[in-house]
Amino acid sequence: MGIGDLAVLLVLAAFCHPRSLHGLLVCPTKPHSSLSGINVAISSSRLFSMSDSSLLVFGNGNVANEVLSGFASNISAVRETSIKKFFCTFRNERPLGKEIKSVEYIPFSEAWRCVSNVTHILITIPPAMSEDLSTYSDPVLDNASVMCRLPQNVWIGYISTTGVYGNHDGALVDESSLTLCKPMTKAFAYLDVEKRWQSLQNDYPSRHVFIFRCAGLYGNKMSALHTVLRNGIEDELVNNINNSQKAITSRVHLEDVSRTIIALMENNSLQGGIYNLADSFPAARNEVMQYAKYLLSESSVIVPGRRQITSTSVNTSERKKRRTSDRKIVSNEKMQVVLSDYGGLLYPSYREGLRQILENNLGNWNQL
Repeated sequence: MGIGDLAVLLVLAAFCHPRSLHGLLVCPTKPHSSLSGINVAISSSRLFSMSDSSLLVFGNGNVANEVLSGFASNISAVRETSIKKFFCTFRNERPLGKEIKSVEYIPFSEAWRCVSNVTHILITIPPAMSEDLSTYSDPVLDNASVMCRLPQNVWIGYISTTGVYGNHDGALVDESSLTLCKPMTKAFAYLDVEKRWQSLQNDYPSRHVFIFRCAGLYGNKMSALHTVLRNGIEDELVNNINNSQKAITSRVHLEDVSRTIIALMENNSLQGGIYNLADSFPAARNEVMQYAKYLLSESSVIVPGRRQITSTSVNTSERKKRRTSDRKIVSNEKMQVVLSDYGGLLYPSYREGLRQILENNLGNWNQL
């Protein structure tokens, strides 16, 4: 009997006795390869072991780098981590000169090679939208080579957005609130991806799926300080006549996002759920921009004749449109509970966050 014949018998046995081959997945052992027409790969059936924990991060953007930096520098919410191996995917070019020590960077196309051997997976890649926003694909969920090797016992985190709540006319929203985002928006695509990841836990309860709905992200490389210094403050903002600038919005510092995610990775008692990631003091955009202008002026970063902070910048992004139509205040109660054993939020409002960013970049502002 050849290998191909054996594979056929195994698959037929799985159909006859679906629970007798727990952990059996039918999928290619390599992308676009075959083994006598049917290929069989055995996913890891080990119990969840914290002694050899490892993390695979899909994407190497702001959230990914903040989480991996938190582990590497030991400034995360947890005092000592059990995760010892770290992998991070990149799409086009390896992040030369920006690598984080202890992290192995792998091409996205090679992620299938290690996905079955990790205990934690964090997905930071957004849905890929068509130009007219009518359709989308998810780079991870729609990758058969990766998904057929997904372990049965694994921690899964997905970075989503509070945009999924849509408009609540300025009311407070928590994780149980209705998701009112409109079809043919990126938020709607995020919501659909959330549901698809959660369905995986229904199939295998030992897959612990965490959804992180992030408010407006800011940090050392992107903040109101950077916006004011590069573009100035919009005339409409200075005059305070535009509703989108006066609407109260929520935001969160990337370091507090990282601390929350890491704390939940290390907490074996929790088996998944949705978490809003936002600070404790939502504020209008014009208030935040005016404070950023004040900090820059106070620190003498803006020198005479360099750039006036009165220019008008045009932004027609979906995010800007949502400032007018999607009004809500995001509750962070669950996030505060997670961080309660680790000193709480480092940046409970934009004021603490912007001051920290200003001080961390004192040598770089005049280079922007």
